[in-house]
Amino acid sequence: MENSYLQSFKLHSTPKDQKIALVIIYTDLYIVYNRFGQRIGAQLFTEVEHHIVFYNTEEIIVADNQSYVSKFNFKFWEKRISKPVKIDHFFINPDYIRAEAVFTNLFFKHQENAIYSFFDVLIENWVELNKLNLTEKYQKENLLDMIAICKIMNFEKITETTINTFTKRIGREINLEINNLNNKNFESVSDILYDEILQFPILQNLNSIPRNF
Repeated sequence: MENSYLQSFKLHSTPKDQKIALVIIYTDLYIVYNRFGQRIGAQLFTEVEHHIVFYNTEEIIVADNQSYVSKFNFKFWEKRISKPVKIDHFFINPDYIRAEAVFTNLFFKHQENAIYSFFDVLIENWVELNKLNLTEKYQKENLLDMIAICKIMNFEKITETTINTFTKRIGREINLEINNLNNKNFESVSDILYDEILQFPILQNLNSIPRNF
């Protein structure tokens, strides 16, 4: 089951960057994103109870049940460690960032309506998406991509308005795909979200600031 799930969790085939910008944890699923919000790695760690994870741009640190670490690259290929290291070291190391668990009960409660609206878009189009073999591209885990892109772009929090904006854009792209009008530039939903977030007024305003200083 684990292998089949990971096979359906599609990574970007031609990422713009292979450096780690973010690692998020959803239950037992660990997802690695680059700075463009593209998925560059994923792994299931069902045997790890504590889910203590740190990362930098080059590697991911995962604690086992005794708090000893394993090191991985962005593809979750394990890296050789010369001697055992405990997770304590990474709590005080400023070069590492702790991965965040997403979808807490509080988050779902605050964004419930927007999340269900996104699910509605998928449900309404699922038959057609299935016919077109697009269910690996448009999937419930796109909500994780929404959260990731906001964190990567340093948004303080993701709101219902943000999720609704993303959902509307995804809905438009689905409609284009179903009607064979899609712009083929967008391989993944992450690419769509990145394109959409660059059009947010706050980023448009930042881009309009003169850079001659």
